[in-house]
Order: sequence, then structure tokens, then C-alpha cells
Amino acid sequence: MKIRYIITVLFCLIALCVQHIVHEYSHVLVAAIFKERVTHIQWLTYHGGTRVFYENEPDLSSQFINKKWAVISGAGYITTSLLSYLFVFLYFSVSNDWVKTGLCFFAIIFLIIDSLYFVLGSIFNFGDIIGVRRTIKMSRWLSILLSVIVFLLHCAIVYFCFYHV
Repeated sequence: MKIRYIITVLFCLIALCVQHIVHEYSHVLVAAIFKERVTHIQWLTYHGGTRVFYENEPDLSSQFINKKWAVISGAGYITTSLLSYLFVFLYFSVSNDWVKTGLCFFAIIFLIIDSLYFVLGSIFNFGDIIGVRRTIKMSRWLSILLSVIVFLLHCAIVYFCFYHV
């Protein structure tokens, strides 16, 4: 019985690490597509989080910000959400119990972490949602509403796919 708890914790830690790396490198990849050079990444040391720095990063308080910065800011969230949907699909497509367990943990982590990050970022004004919101001139309340709706949708996916009997 004890080995199950150890394996559960390991699956969660691995999924969290992979989710974080995928999220951050999605910003880097999309920035490269837009020909924006990344100067450095500050891993887990930027106010408790990770920050990607770009060579020509705009001042988010300026009046006009190129729309590509909304895509770059939102890339991590979009990528982890799409991957989470793929993990859910694969979960129902495979029969191996170990693979299903891994896909379950990855799907849950990928569905919940970034959705919660966007809700909290919308409410408390931090993170990637700020870049998206200011670039497309979205109101704070609309970003909170949309973030909460997507978070609840992701919670419903977790519940109905993995916990509903």
C-alpha cells in the first residue's frame, strides 16, 4: 500500500515539472516564430515564479502593443490546455493501467494548474494573463469571468472523466 502513495507522489511531481517546462518553453517557441529573441529565463526565482525575458519586450503600460505579444503571453496556457485534452483522449484510448494512471495525472495537472494560474492572475494582476489582457485591451472583469469559466470547464472535465462513477 505504501508503494502506491510513493508512485502517486512521483507521478504528481513529474507531471508538475513537465507541465511547468512545457508552459515556459511554449512562450519561447512562439516568440521564436515571431522572431523575438529570448534573452534569458529566470526559473522559479522571479517573485516565486518563472519569467521569460525578451530582447524587444514592450512596456505593457504603453498605448499600443503589437498583438503578437498576446499570442506569446498566452502560448503556455494554450499549449498546456491542448495537451491536457490530448491526455484525456489518450486516457480513454489505452488499456495499460500504468499508462492510464500516468495520463490521468498528467491530464489533471495540465488541466488545473494553468487554469488556476489564469484565474488568480486575473484577480490579483500577475502572470501571463496581464500580457494578454493589456495587449488586446480586455477589461479585468472580462478576463476574470473568462478565466473562471475555463477553470470550471476544466474542473468538470476532471470530475466527469476521472472521478464520476
